[in-house]
Amino acid sequence: MSIHRGRNSIESIALICKDKCVKNILIVSGKKSIKRNQAFEKINKLLAGFNLFFFQEFSKNPTLEEVKKGINIYIKHNIDIVVAIGGGSCIDMAKLIRSLVKFNNNDIEKVILKSKKLIKSVPLIAVPTTFGTGSEETSFAVVYIKNKKYSLSDKTIKPNHVILDPDLCLTVPKKVASSTMLDSLCQ
Repeated sequence: MSIHRGRNSIESIALICKDKCVKNILIVSGKKSIKRNQAFEKINKLLAGFNLFFFQEFSKNPTLEEVKKGINIYIKHNIDIVVAIGGGSCIDMAKLIRSLVKFNNNDIEKVILKSKKLIKSVPLIAVPTTFGTGSEETSFAVVYIKNKKYSLSDKTIKPNHVILDPDLCLTVPKKVASSTMLDSLCQ
């Protein structure tokens, strides 16, 4: 895993994508946060020339149905790399999409319930925009099936690249900032 940190480290996203010779990029993000912290403008500018596809239609507790919607976008656009920009839910959703895409839609639930070995997929870049979720560092992701929480765990889930740009955390609402900082402190 490569880690890019510091102010303006978001700019390394273009270098990673060029280095990987990608064309089609799936960006998994929250609808409001990506605009509030200006990541949307930065990403569009930095990744001009690439084909960008956004997936934002999911809840803060990602469901199996939502993961399948993300997988359908991935397949439809022949994605070369996945970029997660946001908090833990966004990063978990991106992990789930890219880790489960190689399985038949009907088998995905079985893979999660039986903790089957995952198949390595395209690279994942995680860009956290909150404090303390730690999802960018872990090899598991949370998904809800019929209102029950499951953790999918496999070493292949862990992101390949992490971008820690503090400027992207400056616009986090106070309530979210305080709860995620407390989460960080507790862990």
